[in-house]
Amino acid sequence: MKINWKLKSALFLFFDIAKMNWLLFFIQKRITRRASKAAATIRKEWSEHHLAFAQKLEQKRVLLEIGAGKNMGQNLVLSTLFETQYVIDITPMFSASLTDRARLVVSEEFALRSSSTIHGVSDLTHYGIIYKAPFAVADVPELLKMRAPIDAIASTNTFEHIPEAEIYEIIKTMYDMLNDEGLCSIIVDYSDHYAHTDPNIGPRNFLRFSDKQWERHNHNCHYQNRLQHSQYISAFARAGFDVEVARVTRAPDKLPDYIDEKFRGFEDLNAISAHFLLRKRPR
Repeated sequence: MKINWKLKSALFLFFDIAKMNWLLFFIQKRITRRASKAAATIRKEWSEHHLAFAQKLEQKRVLLEIGAGKNMGQNLVLSTLFETQYVIDITPMFSASLTDRARLVVSEEFALRSSSTIHGVSDLTHYGIIYKAPFAVADVPELLKMRAPIDAIASTNTFEHIPEAEIYEIIKTMYDMLNDEGLCSIIVDYSDHYAHTDPNIGPRNFLRFSDKQWERHNHNCHYQNRLQHSQYISAFARAGFDVEVARVTRAPDKLPDYIDEKFRGFEDLNAISAHFLLRKRPR
């Protein structure tokens, strides 16, 4: 569905003020069907990135995923490799109907550990998935203190929605929780998410705006931190990770004509997404 980005911003403002995120999800699921379409196929990055990284691990006991979203098809795939997955969302987003639809799709390609229909959160345990929302990353060590160390951490298109002031603490917590041989697989979408439904703007349209200007369009239900590729590299290194892989997708011909001074010092403005593979650096 195509929609002018400023009109979409106005709608998001309404959802924020009215505290009606449930209505936004209903529209995505029943009208625009963006949420439903995501459950209909196994996304390319699942097999190319997260599965590939998981197969490198000697131990595949516990995986933590940060930001699962509505459809847990990815976690159903990963359940074929990991004994247990802790899946957390800051706000509850899980949809049983979308996840069960994904189960049917995934089961055509992967031998799942169960054939149980997913009617609700409790049914995820048949697949070794423990879903927690609302949940803060800082609370995870308390949840896992009696469990085996975490062998892997995965996240897909979530970090760009975390406020800049919280990013480093989350990455530092990841380092502390991960066992010494563990790996992290992190996919970040750097694109202006308004461009996903407005073909008249480019994927880096938000670079035109100062922080004050962008604040008018950066609503809670559609928040983006606008951090650049090099800023993630620095945050990972500062927390103690070595970046083994930083696979970047670029769109050099898609930059806006005007770029706000906040971003002019960066050399990686044409990056629209990246997949990071992180390993703990011994202390």
